[in-house]
Amino acid sequence: MVRAPDGTLFLTFTGTPQSVTVPDDVCQVEVTAFGGAGGDAVYGSPGGLGGEVLATLDVHSGQVLTVNVAGAGSGGSLTDGSPPHGGYGGGGQGGAYNDTPAAGNGATAAGGGGATTVALDGGTVVVAGGGGGGAGSFTDSGTGRGGDGGQNGGPGETPPTPGAGHGGASGGDGGSGGAGGTPAFAGDQPGVAGGPANGMVGGDGALNVGDPHMGTGGGGGGGAHGGGAGGSSTAGTLDGGGGGGGSSLGPAGAQFITGIRSGDGEVQLQWTPCGPSPSPSPTPSPTTPQPSPTGEVPTTPEPTGHPTAPTLPATGAPATGALAAIAALTAATGAALFRLGRARRRH
Repeated sequence: MVRAPDGTLFLTFTGTPQSVTVPDDVCQVEVTAFGGAGGDAVYGSPGGLGGEVLATLDVHSGQVLTVNVAGAGSGGSLTDGSPPHGGYGGGGQGGAYNDTPAAGNGATAAGGGGATTVALDGGTVVVAGGGGGGAGSFTDSGTGRGGDGGQNGGPGETPPTPGAGHGGASGGDGGSGGAGGTPAFAGDQPGVAGGPANGMVGGDGALNVGDPHMGTGGGGGGGAHGGGAGGSSTAGTLDGGGGGGGSSLGPAGAQFITGIRSGDGEVQLQWTPCGPSPSPSPTPSPTTPQPSPTGEVPTTPEPTGHPTAPTLPATGAPATGALAAIAALTAATGAALFRLGRARRRH
């Protein structure tokens, strides 16, 4: 496991499950998963490439991601009786020979690539399908290619040679094994059908049955549904069928790419931190007048403007305050004028 400067975790093939705990303050993880490629046969039949899945998962702190990174299928060989093994993660083995081939006269088929899986708290949520193994052949034709891993997976190639073994079906199409080659000439021995997928495990490639010139079948790729294996050719026909590619799986919104990865698989994990919780807007509280120290509740002052004239008291009501002073002054003035008038009349 390698951590990049931007925090992305890179998990590579180890052959064992790898566990990663979701850190604090993380709410999502972006997963990029690659399946393993199928192996190449010795004489030119290449294996299929692994698929890719890009998915975003909702997670929370403390959850555990369990990752199984796929291994690539083994390439073909000249070893008698030893079928090349499939890649870690459900790759099917390549078809083997039951006798020692003459030097330079052929090779076993290759094993299928394994599937890469990601589980969240024990439940599988992402599967990237593996490629099928290339077929065993006695020529450099390059036919009998393994199917690619992908959302449905690709079928193994059936060579155009009369009597050639048929390619295995893709995982998405059921993962049935490819049929054995049909004899092109009277007396030829028919080929052997490739093994069907078993759940997530690719089928095992068909072997030859005593004739060193029979092409053998490539192993199926592992996947959500494994690919079927390729069938072997008839006696005297040189080309077997390629293994089918495994299918991929992902949650809603996942993106799938078919046939992109060579070699072993890989998983990349990039955490997305939780966003800040929105703060509620404050609700204004009504202002309640507070009593003064004397116990009186203050009132709101009247708005300023033109002053209003004083209101005179009603008739018969005693004047008070300023009005009483004005009334007294008026009465005194009137009395003085009255006395002055009388004095003038006497003279």
